[in-house]
Amino acid sequence: MIKLVLFDIDGTLIDTDAALIRAFQNVFSCFAMRPPTEQEVLQGVGHCDEEWIKLAWTGSCPIPTQKVAEMSEYFKQKYLGFYFPVLARLGEGAKETLEKLRKQGIKTAIVTNGRKEYAESVLSYFKLEGLFDLVVSADDVAHVKPSPEPLLHALDHFKLKPWDALYLGDTELDARAAKAAKVHFALMVRARNSLVKSKRRLGSLKEIPVLVQKL
Repeated sequence: MIKLVLFDIDGTLIDTDAALIRAFQNVFSCFAMRPPTEQEVLQGVGHCDEEWIKLAWTGSCPIPTQKVAEMSEYFKQKYLGFYFPVLARLGEGAKETLEKLRKQGIKTAIVTNGRKEYAESVLSYFKLEGLFDLVVSADDVAHVKPSPEPLLHALDHFKLKPWDALYLGDTELDARAAKAAKVHFALMVRARNSLVKSKRRLGSLKEIPVLVQKL
């Protein structure tokens, strides 16, 4: 039986696609660069801000490192200060699902490639702090997803085995990390991730309590 359910944030627990698209387009515009298309932005979901900016840029010359750092800092300010509060939405049934899992005695944790400050800000904004036992961020590990390290870090924290855990994600990075860590994986279906391979595909967080009983 599953004893631990691990959640990614962006695109899994929270629907942030619209906020991310607008924020990244604003960043590029403000730095006098061609704004990326929606598809160009969404191909970077799961990556850290700096790598995301590089992936979204289609210009002939790479963006200088210092400029990437400046753009990343500006992105954080605009995203959390405006676009996230306006456009981000909590996944359907998120609180209900988390409460059910905890009533079943199942531990819950966040595993994200984002920074600890971002993860805590998101949980605080949606008043989810008390529904998670652990947050594993880029600040807690040497290597982020697709490395299995973040998931193994969570397993070690709870003294559990890989088969005791289910990881919910929405990207190829998530699927690869879960496979490498040998934990169960379920893909949160989005229009942008149809090519990600997963034998378990969920359309809603509400499906999780039933799924954990089958594993």
